[in-house]
Amino acid sequence: MVEDKINEVKIDLAVSTEKINRLQEDMEQLTKSMAELSKAIAEINITLSSSKGSIRMLMIVGSACAALGSAVAELIHVWR
Repeated sequence: MVEDKINEVKIDLAVSTEKINRLQEDMEQLTKSMAELSKAIAEINITLSSSKGSIRMLMIVGSACAALGSAVAELIHVWR
């Protein structure tokens, strides 16, 4: 009877140890994945910060074209 209980405890301990090992492996994989995601986010931030200048230039050119188009439309309206 006591030996059966000891064997059950040993089996439970082995199962628990295996579960702990699996959890540790999963945590290592999660840590690696998080590091890769952090790198990807950093690259995205760099891309976005470098595109701010081009977006600003696009807005300036677009505004100038809109102003020129308005001026041409006003001139056409006045001449008619």
